[in-house]
Formats: sequence, C-alpha cells, structure tokens
Amino acid sequence: MAATGEGVGVFDIATGKKVAFLPLGITWAAVFEPDGGGLLTSSAEGLHRWPIEPHPDSAVADLRIGPPRTLWREKPLERARLSSDGGTLGVVRGSRGYALHLSSDKASRGAVLGGQAGLASIAVSPDGRWIATGAWHGSGVGIWDAQSGRVIQRLLPEAANANAAFSPDGRWLVTGTGSEYGFWEVGSWLLRHRIPRERAGELPGKMAFTRDGRLLAVALSRRTIRLVDPGSGRELATLQPRDRANINSLCFSPDGGQLGAATANKVIELWDLRRIRQQLAAMGLDWDRPPLPPAERVQAPQALRVEVVTEHEATAATESASK
Repeated sequence: MAATGEGVGVFDIATGKKVAFLPLGITWAAVFEPDGGGLLTSSAEGLHRWPIEPHPDSAVADLRIGPPRTLWREKPLERARLSSDGGTLGVVRGSRGYALHLSSDKASRGAVLGGQAGLASIAVSPDGRWIATGAWHGSGVGIWDAQSGRVIQRLLPEAANANAAFSPDGRWLVTGTGSEYGFWEVGSWLLRHRIPRERAGELPGKMAFTRDGRLLAVALSRRTIRLVDPGSGRELATLQPRDRANINSLCFSPDGGQLGAATANKVIELWDLRRIRQQLAAMGLDWDRPPLPPAERVQAPQALRVEVVTEHEATAATESASK
C-alpha cells in the first residue's frame, strides 16, 4: 500500500502487482486496521474508513474495498498513525496534532496537541496512552498525554528535524534525526542507547517495527537499511536497495516475513526475510532469533482481484436500485 499525490495504491506483495487504486487525490497516510477489516486514509478530503471484505461474487473479485465512510470532516489532513488496539488515531493538520477516538463509524476529537515548532509527524503508543510528535524545520520530539493533551516531555530540542515511533510492546520510543537514532525507555523517557547515522544530512530517520516488536528496520543513511535488535541496538543485517533515491518510508508485512521500502522515485522494493535468513543460515551467519513463521499466503501465479467501490459509485448504485 502506498499513499501518493493522486490517491492510494494497493499492492499484492505475493506478485508485486498493483491490484487496486483509491482515487483520493493528495493522500498523506493510509493505515490498515489491526484486524485487516478496513483501511483508514488521511487526505486532502479528510479522514475516511474503507471496509475490506470478501467479494460477494467470487467470480468477479476476491476482495472488495469500500465504499468509504467519512469519519472526520476536518480537512486537509496530513500524517496519521494508529494505536495497536485500533482505538486511537493520531493525525496532523497544519501545525497541530490531534488524538482521535475511533469507533466503527465515526471519530471523535480528543486532545489537541499544539505549541511545538514545525510539528510534522506523529506516533501513538500501542495502548493509546502517549503520543509523540516529530518536527520538520522545528524543534525535536514532543511527548503528550493522549487524553489531556498535556506535554509530558520534550526530547532533542536542538534537532530541527526528527521522527519518532513506539515499539509494539510499548517498551521503546525510537527517535530518528539526521545524525542518529535514539532508544528511549517509555515512561522514564531515559535514553538507553544510540545508533549513529551515516551521510543522512538533515533528513530525519525513517523506521519500522515488526508487529512483535523484536525487529526494527532503520534507514541508516539516505540509501541503506539496517535491521537491528531494539533492546540493544545491535546490528543484525544491512540491506542495500537497488533504487538509488532517498528512502522515504519503511514497513514490514504483518507476519514480519517481508520488508518494504518506498523511495523518492516512487519505487517500492521488497525483501523476503525468510529467504535471506535461509541463505545466511547456510553460511552460519543467521541472527540468533526463532525462525519466522510459515508464510501467511503461498505465492500464486495471479495477483489478488480487488474491486474498489467509491462513494460516488455506491450512491449511484443505490439510486439506480431505488428506481
């Protein structure tokens, strides 16, 4: 899945093919719900939920996405991150952050996060208790109480550009600046270890955790990825994308078996970590972790068939049926 200036592309990672497109215009974020039952999009048109379900006619398609439901009408919306329990969504609009409380059909506004120079990115702790905001041409990372909106801590105030991400187990907050990644203990907010970056300039560090929180991918430089143990910062492997453009984002598949990297050239590269570990094991170089679980889906010769139903199409179908 990739959010772009035209909308959201949905890809089948088994075949590498784009199987659907959501025509939303400028879209800053697209987030799958934890149970896979829906997709949240944050765009110039606001916040929408797109249900995902088996298609009622298997001869037509395997899955149906949509029609979308508007959850929050404030617009435009920019960055968005969802808590692991699916109940809290952090969004950025202009120079402010918002904590939204989600239900199946609406979002209610909770805390408003303001007062951080250059607020540009957002992260939510797994339990929805904390929100971390990063900056672009601003000031470091802010830690907020998601219920009250009160500032709990300010980290790296000297850093003009910074990103942040919580580990899925709620133990770590990882910050990424142009010079390093920092691993902060959640609650005490003490810095436990660092990973220096290489030739990254002012670009803040991109990062992604596996769902179990045991593996972290970071953009070590503009064009190099490192897999690390979050608990120690120890290097497990280094990956070199073929595309030479800057790394814009990183994401693991739900089972942790694949890692995707999107570049500034609008290219998405995938690494099959199962095969990589098998090759490393044959050389006696695999990292000391339990083996990955079997693949969730056996690769098929054909991509998933997906039908997208937009709000306009759903309205037209309803009007036609009522005549």
